[in-house]
Amino acid sequence: MKRVLKIIFCALIVDFFYFSSGFPITRGVNTKLILAVIGLVTFFIKSAHDRSMKVSRQMIVLTLLALGVSAATLFSMIYNNTGDRAYLTYVISMLVWLTAAYMVFVILNAINGKVSIELIADYIIVISFLQCTIALLGNMFEPVNRFIKFLYPWVGWLDTVDRMYGIGDTTTLDTGGIRYGIACILCAHMLVKTGANRKKCIPWYLFAYVFITIVGNMIARTTLVGSVIGLVYLIVFLAYPHFNSSALLTKTRVLGWFTVILAVMIGASVLLYNTNDTIRKNLRFGFEGFFSLAEKGEWDVGSNNVLRSMYVFPDNPKTWIIGDGYFINPSGDPNYIGEVPNGYYKDTDVGYLRFIFYFGLVGLGIFSIMILYAGYICLIRFPGNALLFFSLVLCHFVVWMKVSTDCFFILGLFIAMAYVRDNYGKSEQSVLTE
Repeated sequence: MKRVLKIIFCALIVDFFYFSSGFPITRGVNTKLILAVIGLVTFFIKSAHDRSMKVSRQMIVLTLLALGVSAATLFSMIYNNTGDRAYLTYVISMLVWLTAAYMVFVILNAINGKVSIELIADYIIVISFLQCTIALLGNMFEPVNRFIKFLYPWVGWLDTVDRMYGIGDTTTLDTGGIRYGIACILCAHMLVKTGANRKKCIPWYLFAYVFITIVGNMIARTTLVGSVIGLVYLIVFLAYPHFNSSALLTKTRVLGWFTVILAVMIGASVLLYNTNDTIRKNLRFGFEGFFSLAEKGEWDVGSNNVLRSMYVFPDNPKTWIIGDGYFINPSGDPNYIGEVPNGYYKDTDVGYLRFIFYFGLVGLGIFSIMILYAGYICLIRFPGNALLFFSLVLCHFVVWMKVSTDCFFILGLFIAMAYVRDNYGKSEQSVLTE
């Protein structure tokens, strides 16, 4: 019982970071910020106890790059005389993510005696699976829906747009879709890294991957980005020639179980599609392109059609280089004299274009280098996991083709884990190797 309570507590802590949210009891302060404040205090107490503040050169460089994003924002705001501060404090936002992640691993290390890639991956997969389950049940059963609204009362507006949601601000729409997609990538990673001693976990990781892919897309189709990357991850592993018996056995198990689980899940989905109106509606939304391909012979997704209309490019060199200083809708800015858009600035939600219009290629370049450098830090701190961090960085840049949501949080999570692993006596590196 004690072990179960420890697991539940750790899962809640990871959920507070990964699906950070503000609840009525926290009076608008989200769980990530609470973890960050406690983490900052813990860090200074630890530093005072050790009589040293250990900050690596890599961390300094990463902070300077984040500061560069804020500086590019400030320059664009001043030059264009705007008041849009969307990324002005990005360096603070990055440090908050890192400090919150640090606190997560301090707690996990204290309870589990170690921190590792497989440990945090397991927790992220579990909480993503549970959030998908809650969202699905909440959409099907009113008592569950009322419970979610009791914990998170302002979620009701999503009912007006027929979108599913779990418990928390980041369990729905694109921010939720990205997190479910990352969970799919982690499922693929754990399948690739599963050795003989964890062979019983193979069907569970595969089931989690398929379930999160299906339900995650019903919540937000951005999930598909991570699902596809995770599938490619598995294909690369299965196609790569391995000559040791352990890898060959793992491949056989993965292929066998994947075939069985996929067949069962597809069969269940077909059955529910034909018997449950709610499931039918959500499946048609989540996999609209596939239904269109089957029924019309062409790939046709409503959101993609809207997205194509949002590819509006700057028409002058100044905007390309330093931007116009607007990220959100400028209608509230008294200095704005252009045409008022219906949505974001220039009526575009495309991540790359929003950044270009905001702080130009200069700011976008600095931001991109920061993300690449964060991936590089993870790569050198966790050797043997190149495909995982390449997949996470790739997910970030692919998502920017659709929305501007920042995926730094997952890389920051591993950066913080490396710090705790190296500076707390009981922690250890992941035992899984490529």
